[in-house]
Amino acid sequence: MTGSRPGTFVGRREELALCREVLSRVVHGRGRVLLVDGEPGIGKSALLGVLLRMAESCGCTVLAGRADDLSQQFEMRVMLDCLGSDPDLAGDPAEPLPERVLTRVTEMCARSLVVLAIDDLHWADDASLRTWERLSELAPDLPLLLVATCSTVPHRPQLTSLRQQLEAAGQAVTSLGPLAREDVSELARVLTGGEPTDRLRRLTDRAGGNPLYVTELVDALVRSERVLVTGGIADLVTTQEPQEVAATISHRLEFLSVQASHVLRLAALLGREFTQAEVVSVTGLPREQVATALAEARAARVIGEADGRLTFRHLLIRQALYESIPSALRVALHRQAAQALAASGAAEERIAEQLLEAGQLAGTSW
Repeated sequence: MTGSRPGTFVGRREELALCREVLSRVVHGRGRVLLVDGEPGIGKSALLGVLLRMAESCGCTVLAGRADDLSQQFEMRVMLDCLGSDPDLAGDPAEPLPERVLTRVTEMCARSLVVLAIDDLHWADDASLRTWERLSELAPDLPLLLVATCSTVPHRPQLTSLRQQLEAAGQAVTSLGPLAREDVSELARVLTGGEPTDRLRRLTDRAGGNPLYVTELVDALVRSERVLVTGGIADLVTTQEPQEVAATISHRLEFLSVQASHVLRLAALLGREFTQAEVVSVTGLPREQVATALAEARAARVIGEADGRLTFRHLLIRQALYESIPSALRVALHRQAAQALAASGAAEERIAEQLLEAGQLAGTSW
């Protein structure tokens, strides 16, 4: 949907239609709430940016802020960022700050259409989150569009409850999924300046429709001069992926807990698809710990499920996790995995896959 370059935006037709619908309601004096969630890098911030530009073009007063992992240390930090250095917030020092914010937003709504948006609400301090929730209750009676984006990780029970409340109230709640393949191709075209060939499309398919990963991959290919644009056609000079992509994606996975990262690295030894029982075997961890780690990975949409098996949703993520293990250690881990799978009664082909991987890494024939 969006890349690292400003203004890069493709696809999301249904979501854009939803943005126009909620904004139209506010323009006609009927308040609305919009909550957008999704995995990291899926394009929530970009969609919010488009919505805010629409709001400005409609003459709305736009109040926008963004939370980060430090926001929770400061009470009402995100809400204050939205309102800026508004002198009218001073008010009565005896009145709690959340009440002053509610009063101020209500007063602004009396003079104009207002859009108040918080990006990355999952990082917001508790007071800001509670204030946003209270504004969501007031919004239907005000010319106010209240918007927030949030990630599926880290998990916050308050957001789960908030989402349920909004859905029950008939407010707009949407989850961003992967980009369609044609939109990934369009993003690659914008980033390279040429129509991608099938070879380039097959490589961008490894990003699983995540626009951030597509952008990181294509930008790395362009920087390393591995994409050649001739006659408006963008083709790969080599099918080898730039090493910096795996490092970049590993950095993007830092939102996962240490336990989940450890379990996923060992799961990556098993290939793109695996079962929970196989992960228990190769990690040697209690089933409960493995189940908790995999549940976190599923919530983060790093892994999914297909035909009764777990699967890495993005091949680039699996590759990044796999390559984060030193090559020499990978040989030993593949051999240990083969032994663990054999001891658990796994299918012979699964055991053979591990021995084959170990042999190829070590330069040994089996």
